[in-house]
Amino acid sequence: ARDWRVRGVSIAVLVVTCCSNFPSTKVASRVASVIFVLKMLGVGMVIVLGLVAISDKEGQERYAHPFRGTATNLGDWVDPVTAALFAMNGWHFLSWMLNDMEDPGK
Repeated sequence: ARDWRVRGVSIAVLVVTCCSNFPSTKVASRVASVIFVLKMLGVGMVIVLGLVAISDKEGQERYAHPFRGTATNLGDWVDPVTAALFAMNGWHFLSWMLNDMEDPGK
């Protein structure tokens, strides 16, 4: 059930992003800015909660060896990093491209 909730949120964000490009590029830019702020808030929450988790003695003992069991083979790291880098490649140019489509002589 959790996988479908994550997929549902992802699909909703994609639909909002795509539909926000229909009215105007200003709306698309504003929606992209809101989504960016939400992502940064999420990253900030992860950082703060991680610092809180390791702030007491029990947390420091629990995370004394945080990378134990992590793959050391470079190939195991390349695939996910490449996928993450190219996951949203080009979406940030969408609003500018649509503006040129409205006024191609510009």
